[in-house]
Amino acid sequence: MTIPEYTFSFVNHPVYAQITFYWAAFLFAIGIPLCVASYVHTLWVLGMRRYVPLVLLLPYYWTFIGIAATCSFFKSTKHWGRTER
Repeated sequence: MTIPEYTFSFVNHPVYAQITFYWAAFLFAIGIPLCVASYVHTLWVLGMRRYVPLVLLLPYYWTFIGIAATCSFFKSTKHWGRTER
């Protein structure tokens, strides 16, 4: 019995690459500042103005979480690092 091989090929068309690039640029230029402004507005309305400067650290936090989530796919699930008792 043989199992047929299926290969997945990405569409290698420059239009798709440009769409992806411009969508990422749009999210970087518009999406991130809009989210940060939303957090600033919420903190301002709630009277938590002393935390407003910390909102500028959010994009770094999001980047760290993204890297950690991506790396978690490659971690072995055989050993979870628990303490043996």
